[in-house]
Amino acid sequence: MEDYNEMVKAMGYFIFRYGHIDWLESNNEYWLEQDARLRTDFNITTGIHTTHIDDIKCKSQMKKFYEEAGVKTARYHLTTTLEEGLKFIEQVGYPVVVKPDNGVGAAATYKIKNEEELKAFYSVEQPTQYIMEEFINGVIISYDGMANMNKEVIFETSHVFPNPIMDVVNEGSSMYYYSLREIPEDLK
Repeated sequence: MEDYNEMVKAMGYFIFRYGHIDWLESNNEYWLEQDARLRTDFNITTGIHTTHIDDIKCKSQMKKFYEEAGVKTARYHLTTTLEEGLKFIEQVGYPVVVKPDNGVGAAATYKIKNEEELKAFYSVEQPTQYIMEEFINGVIISYDGMANMNKEVIFETSHVFPNPIMDVVNEGSSMYYYSLREIPEDLK
């Protein structure tokens, strides 16, 4: 699935065999960009296309949508130089979190607790754009749902993740969560 030419050939076969495809979804965040490219190239009108994929893949671009919805977000800056990182930390303090701006889960995500760790981060050329955010200590509570074509929620659920995903990835701690039987109104 990582070979786009192979995906194009498969799509061509499915279209030849079954007709125009009106829905494409991989159900995995890793494939969002590939899905968007296929939807765009094959004129599949359901789902995100390449013109909007960065809005849901890049953490820095997602923040504007949260802010428009009244959801507070951690302050951030896109990493450039050590000097700029230090200026940002003057505003928010230690620790900070650095992670790929366009990334999946907590892979390559680090909590930087002091200037020595910050200098170590900047001493390595990163393979992608990183985002640096103020550290917010708390518990993750998700709100997930499905909506119909009228944007009415038809299914909803909520999960509590007491152990931060970053700790699970970086420290090898246990991953666990539980579902809420009743979703708080302010979360909805």
